[in-house]
Amino acid sequence: AHGIERQWAESLPRPKQPANHLRFAFAGMIGWHKGTQIAVQAFRSLPRPNGATLTIYGNNEQFADYYRELEPLIEQSPNLEYGGLFAHSQISEVLSEIDVLVMPSMWYENTPVIMYEAFASRTPVIATHEGGMAELIELFHGGWTFPRGDVDALESLMQSLIDSPERVAAAREKIKPVRTIDEHVSDLLEIYDRARGGRT
Repeated sequence: AHGIERQWAESLPRPKQPANHLRFAFAGMIGWHKGTQIAVQAFRSLPRPNGATLTIYGNNEQFADYYRELEPLIEQSPNLEYGGLFAHSQISEVLSEIDVLVMPSMWYENTPVIMYEAFASRTPVIATHEGGMAELIELFHGGWTFPRGDVDALESLMQSLIDSPERVAAAREKIKPVRTIDEHVSDLLEIYDRARGGRT
């Protein structure tokens, strides 16, 4: 696990801006390999959404043909929307209005920065049980995982959180602190020093 610049997160309201429904979001490149369609299909299949929302953030032009296939599904669902591509300077504003970040990637991820940023803002994450995503969920006690590409499993998990929103609040409180970049560099220097046997 590495460190991030997290000053923006320290000014976020705690608890988050309240809402009377659960707010899911996908944030990242909109493409098949990122599993955007998995999030959309799972959300549309929820038997009891109870007002829950799913916002899709990201670039919808890089894989334009892919997005054109998804667009009707998004537009036909009243609580599903495309939120656009936001600048990194807006990360605190976006995360302040997200209760659960959904990362249904179809490929092997290493250590996605957006997961660190979610944890820094005390936002639990639902992620594919693969590679670095699963490792970060376990390391930070940061949420839940589901099998890659399993729409039914993601739908069931999302529905369970909608039915018991206190699970989201409990998960938020369990998230471990994310290190700063300075802390990360300090740890690396200590490791290098130990590897050299403490020699200067």
